[in-house]
Amino acid sequence: MMSFLTSLVINTLQTGGGGVDSKCPHCVESKLPKPLQEILKDEAKRKKLIIFINPPYAEATSGTTPAGIGKNKDGVALGNATYERYKDSMGKASNELFAQFFFRIYKEIPHCKLASFSTLKYVNSSNFIKFREIFQAKFLKGFIAPAYTFDNVKGNFPIGFLVWNLAQPQAIEKIALDIFNENGASLGKKRFYTTLDNKESINKWLKTFKPTADSTLGILMADAPDFQNNNHIGILSKPTK
Repeated sequence: MMSFLTSLVINTLQTGGGGVDSKCPHCVESKLPKPLQEILKDEAKRKKLIIFINPPYAEATSGTTPAGIGKNKDGVALGNATYERYKDSMGKASNELFAQFFFRIYKEIPHCKLASFSTLKYVNSSNFIKFREIFQAKFLKGFIAPAYTFDNVKGNFPIGFLVWNLAQPQAIEKIALDIFNENGASLGKKRFYTTLDNKESINKWLKTFKPTADSTLGILMADAPDFQNNNHIGILSKPTK
């Protein structure tokens, strides 16, 4: 419902949403309430607008696709109007549906505040470097909790609720989030740092060490440098197939 409402808000701001409403000269025929339309059309009022969403999460490429045992999720993140409009500006982040919501809100509902549940990819993933070059906002507050505490979500990675002020452009470099466990108990804070263009990921760093088979004592396995792949990280005595 939140995602549907967000789309209505964006469409009203961008296209006018329909003909002029005779009962409200400054409004248009739309499913949006008249007071909200007035806010969208007023820059000063938009600065007080908070868009609170739990956007849909889907990737154009599933986690098993690179291994050859999965397939793309056709028609989910690719091929829609937002993807086509912003894919060149977003880079690899355009494969993520939630990132498309973030980017469209940033571009088409300027100066509001964005409060959303999502993974932390847009903060620290190397696939989001190009995304962060444009999406610049002041971080206000946030927390993380285990993904498995959300309905129909599995995994031991964090899901965050972060609040951003889009009216104050600011490059994302690092953020500190409160941590809560499945019982709601506070576990302190966790800092997240962005991946920069001039910094190598742990995967690329590991590739600089390629001993011969005869000299190998052990192997540090790091399938991908993110929380979703924690189960694939470990020290092995020999390569796996």
